Amino acid sequence: MRNRIMILFFLTTLLCGCGQDYKEVLEINDNITTTEESGYDSKIESDHDFVVQLEKGYDLPLDEDEAMDLQIRMDSLFAIIGTSLSAYYSNTKCETSMPDKEKSAIIDQLSEQGYIVKSDDIYSNLENWKAFESFLLRAQKGKSGEAVLYEVDEYGAITEKIYKSMEGELYVLSARFCFNTDGQYAKNYVAKTRIKTWRYTETGWFGYELCVPEYPEVSEVMNGSVLLRVKPVSEENRAALEKFVLGLYYKGSNILCTSWNEDTIEKLDFTALYEDFYLLEYKDYLDYDVAEEGIPKDEFEELLMKYLQVNVEQIRDGAVYDENNNVYLWKRFGCGNYHLDRFGESYPEVQAVRQNDDGTITLTVNAVCESLNNEAFIKHELTIKENSDGSFVYLKNEILDNGEQNVPEYQYRMW
Repeated sequence: MRNRIMILFFLTTLLCGCGQDYKEVLEINDNITTTEESGYDSKIESDHDFVVQLEKGYDLPLDEDEAMDLQIRMDSLFAIIGTSLSAYYSNTKCETSMPDKEKSAIIDQLSEQGYIVKSDDIYSNLENWKAFESFLLRAQKGKSGEAVLYEVDEYGAITEKIYKSMEGELYVLSARFCFNTDGQYAKNYVAKTRIKTWRYTETGWFGYELCVPEYPEVSEVMNGSVLLRVKPVSEENRAALEKFVLGLYYKGSNILCTSWNEDTIEKLDFTALYEDFYLLEYKDYLDYDVAEEGIPKDEFEELLMKYLQVNVEQIRDGAVYDENNNVYLWKRFGCGNYHLDRFGESYPEVQAVRQNDDGTITLTVNAVCESLNNEAFIKHELTIKENSDGSFVYLKNEILDNGEQNVPEYQYRMW
């Protein structure tokens, strides 16, 4: 009932508040561009279609004021960063990834001007986050208002998201602006969607579910989950993440998603971990074609023993060793040795760092899973021993609160 009242309120605003004829509204929104994620197209052809679409909550039409507001906002933003973008695009093509240095410079420029802005990196801080939090706290109390967030992606394109709170309902209007080699911009897509459910947690996570097309309009289930970290993590937690955890995953290897210690180290998939440790050691990705020809015995064993308290006998028991050629067999991660599941899309976030009496370090880590709209799908403690030269060894991992029952069965790389 409340949704119907809101729809009538929204419809009245479109018809009366903007001083527009209803047919003009339909003309403006005759071909509605949808969210980048869905790729779903719809077309409003009648008054009935218009009301039905409002009830569905996605592909909502923009009124004239909203369309104009998008343009005005982007003009203002471009006035600040246009020079930086022009300098970059005069030397490269639009589809080329923007160097981190240039992207950071643009974010800094916008942040200094008071914009709420972040990069598309999953660990990016939300600059001027307190303004966004203030909007959410007011929205929790049913107060109307809006907040505008800008995200700079790897190509230098900018996504503008206008979050609106109206009488207890939340909407998001998203528009992605791409830039050409002349430094001019154009809208890549525009979408307006109602937020079905949302929450803002004490730990600083804004999680919400967008309205999306459902069966029978689409044959596959569409995911409208979004997770946004508003409050930044502490510098200590970020430093620990970057040093000890980045490069480890919840899919492809099982060092984070299995409880193990020195007595149960055989649980670990040594074949898969070689790839993770290679990235940690050399700051570069393993050459798959070379590795699939077999990894020399010494290289494989030395790297495993550098990051784990494990001996040669244990490694040979837990990996596939070709004694005739003195190599360990290796296979790349892919559909042949991985069951698709949403948990595998999670990424680690360090919540706490504990210095233990024995000199070891224990990190409390959450598996953040956006597709399941859960900022702590599992919580685990990863214990590490750091050496005087800055190197370190992983000692154990313990999944807390019976979280292991939520983890899909791990499929080993070679079996």
